Amino acid sequence: MKRILIIVVLFSAPFITSAQRRTVIVPAPQPPNVPIDGGISLLLLGGGIWGRNEIKKSISHN
Repeated sequence: MKRILIIVVLFSAPFITSAQRRTVIVPAPQPPNVPIDGGISLLLLGGGIWGRNEIKKSISHN
């Protein structure tokens, strides 16, 4: 009888442990979207114009 009880406990242990409550992780609230300010947009625009000019220079030299 003792041997059967040990076997039953060993086989039912995974089912007992998986029945535990799971913790639900709630994501933190996201900050509101921040628009790109004028300085960054001018910097991106200037970099694009400079890159275009460099590409034109490298094409015209070939």
